[in-house]
Amino acid sequence: MVPQIGTGSTPGRADRARNRAQLVSAARDVIHEQGVDAPLSTIADRADLSPATLYRHFPNRAGLLAAVYESEIDRCGSLLDHAVDADGAGAAIFRTIREFASIEAEQPGIMTPLIEKLDVTDELAEFQTSALAQLESLIARARRERSVRADLDLGDIRIILTTIRAVSRATPNDARAQALRAVELFERGCRRL
Repeated sequence: MVPQIGTGSTPGRADRARNRAQLVSAARDVIHEQGVDAPLSTIADRADLSPATLYRHFPNRAGLLAAVYESEIDRCGSLLDHAVDADGAGAAIFRTIREFASIEAEQPGIMTPLIEKLDVTDELAEFQTSALAQLESLIARARRERSVRADLDLGDIRIILTTIRAVSRATPNDARAQALRAVELFERGCRRL
C-alpha cells in the first residue's frame, strides 16, 4: 500500500495506533474485572491481539497501567475542557457531572488501584490542580449567569463526586441508575430557583 499523501501516516502506523487503543481499552476492562495484577495474556486475548503485540507496545505491566491511567485522566480532562468551552455554565456543570457519573458507573473505582500501583503522585496533583481551577471558573461563571445557587462552591462539587464514587461501588449491578439519581437530586438542589 502507498502512504496517504499529505497525512504523514502509513497503514502500519494506523494499525499500531488502533492496536494500542484496543490494548488500552481491553486493559481497562480486565483491570476493572480482575484487578491490576490480571494476566497480561488475558488483556491481549480481550483485545483480540497476540501477546507479542501487547509487548511491542508495552514492554512491561507498568507501561500498560500508565497508559490506562493516562487515558482515564485524558477522558476526564476532555470532559472539563468541553464544559469550560460550552455556553451556559450551569448546564455544562451538570452535564459534566452526569457524564462523570456514567464513566464511574461503567468501571467503579478503576483509578484507585492504578494510582496505588503507579508512582503518579505528581501527575495526579497537577491534573487535580488544573481540574479544580477549571471547575472554580465554571462555578463562578454559572453564578454570574444566575443559573445555579449563589452559594454553590467547589466543596459541593466534591460532595457529589464523592457520592457518585461511593454509590457506584456500593451498587455495582445498578451503579449507573443510582449514580444518575444522585446527580439528579444534586442538580435539583443546586439550580437557582
